[in-house]
Amino acid sequence: MYIGTQGSFPEDHDLQTLAQLGVNNIDTTPSEPKSEWTVDLISQYRERCAKFGI
Repeated sequence: MYIGTQGSFPEDHDLQTLAQLGVNNIDTTPSEPKSEWTVDLISQYRERCAKFGI
């Protein structure tokens, strides 16, 4: 079983709290307009989440 959530998590402490609660999957998107998304932006989101095991 996987524990996950959906939402916006702009601060690292948000991800830290989710990790402490056992969440290891999230569904989120950058706050920037979709036309401004880049590979680097998405990679930064992935790396930030990975720091917390998400």
